[in-house]
Amino acid sequence: MNQQIGKRIKQLRTEKDLSREDLALKIGISTAQLYRIETKGANFSTETLIELCKYFNVDSNYILDGVITDYFIKNKIKDIINDWI
Repeated sequence: MNQQIGKRIKQLRTEKDLSREDLALKIGISTAQLYRIETKGANFSTETLIELCKYFNVDSNYILDGVITDYFIKNKIKDIINDWI
């Protein structure tokens, strides 16, 4: 993988004010593995990618390529509205 993917995952995590421990538990990997993904661009499984997408409500295009799709924008808007409510 590459470090840009790790940076995007870390950004999503910090936007939700989650610790590495909390996110790792929610997506079913170790904290050490999440650390390696975020900081060193370590490889991860398709299952981990799916869990990340489900948890953050984003599509894989954003995590893997940084592509912002309509789906991503709609969900960001929903998150902003939910934070206001």
